[in-house]
Amino acid sequence: MSGGGRRWRWLGAAPAAFAIAPMLLPDAILALLTQGLGGGAIAVALLAIGGGFAISGRGRLTARIVCGVLSALLILGVTLTTFDIAGPRLAMTEARGVWVALLAFSLLTVFAIASSIPFRPVVEAHPDEVRDAESEQRNTPTRSGPGPTVPPPSAMKSMPVE
Repeated sequence: MSGGGRRWRWLGAAPAAFAIAPMLLPDAILALLTQGLGGGAIAVALLAIGGGFAISGRGRLTARIVCGVLSALLILGVTLTTFDIAGPRLAMTEARGVWVALLAFSLLTVFAIASSIPFRPVVEAHPDEVRDAESEQRNTPTRSGPGPTVPPPSAMKSMPVE
């Protein structure tokens, strides 16, 4: 099922704001072309959009595989270049360097997973299924604190008495 509103799928391009916003500064495009400043923002936006599309389960399988491989390579590339930014203080031989690498890797991975939400198919619940789930939830005993769980009254009638 194709879901969402007419323009709902455009939310998949929302990470592009991370690449576009720095380019709005004066002389930002010149700095990108001459010094490479802002290239990381472009890489982060591309890996989020491509990774989100790859894990969404929609679209052609070959396109998703290509996007997934490119996004994984970008995640690894950004993670490994964190050491070049700060020098020997963040080397992999230092605990701080390993922590920064793990942080960068996990944040970029979570960003790609979150970016898959607009690409996912919409699952609509049928009213009967919602009502069944609500009534089932009400009849299920819950624990509100320490101690044994109290079964519902209907189950107590069939319990043997000791």
